[in-house]
Amino acid sequence: MAPSLPSHTLFPFPLHTASRTLSDPTAVSVVPVRVSAKAGFARAWNFQHPTAHITALGVMRCAPGEGRPINGVCTPIKGADTLSSAPTLPQAVLDREVGYTPVAIPGELVVPLGWAELPAGSTVWLFVPNSPNPGEEPGLGLHLASATHPLLQTYVDICVLGCLEFSREFAIEFIQSTVGWDGPWLNDREVARRPWIHQPKWRAVDDLLMEVIPIEYEARMLSSEYGAWLIGVAQAAAAEGEETPVVTPALAEAASGHASVANEVYH
Repeated sequence: MAPSLPSHTLFPFPLHTASRTLSDPTAVSVVPVRVSAKAGFARAWNFQHPTAHITALGVMRCAPGEGRPINGVCTPIKGADTLSSAPTLPQAVLDREVGYTPVAIPGELVVPLGWAELPAGSTVWLFVPNSPNPGEEPGLGLHLASATHPLLQTYVDICVLGCLEFSREFAIEFIQSTVGWDGPWLNDREVARRPWIHQPKWRAVDDLLMEVIPIEYEARMLSSEYGAWLIGVAQAAAAEGEETPVVTPALAEAASGHASVANEVYH
């Protein structure tokens, strides 16, 4: 008997295979897709991780007519309750995507970008960051990268390399359609001045970033530059009588260039 096709799929962002299967070993086969702007969302660097103190990828809820297309991949969700009138997702999936709320996207708003098709009638789940404001809908009231929650280059590497598994054009679309590249951006690669030692594909990533978002790319900071910039931010805030940024152990570790937390918090 032929195996049944999955009726529920998760729409994550285009992470490379090794990272995608780190939290879900079954997420090997994926379908590259594009979620229509009619879904009412736009991808952004707007999930400020509560423990790692970095800014991860998320989406923001847009006003009617202001959504943006979002490219990514769909991967099957095993163990979803498909029999009840209100389908539920496995607890393991919900636990992994802590800080996000699953939102069902109508299948007609999800267009496959290759020869593979999604199963007819399948439900696609987009995980939307929860609002920091009590009672507000997920995807609203979110903040972009900040001094205490920077972008991490190792996280960017995971995403861009995942895109490049499909095509260069897929990667360009990912970069162009994502809001928030102008936030504080820390180059936390191990031995960042000699990136080829630990990231053999660094040039493919950096060349693409430099081509598509040259201004934001040039503002990316090494750990020493970021540390000096953060001190300047704190001094300026103190001079104005404002609250100074709190450097947590996780942020200090990332800024030191000795370790990366990106693989622990990708979504």
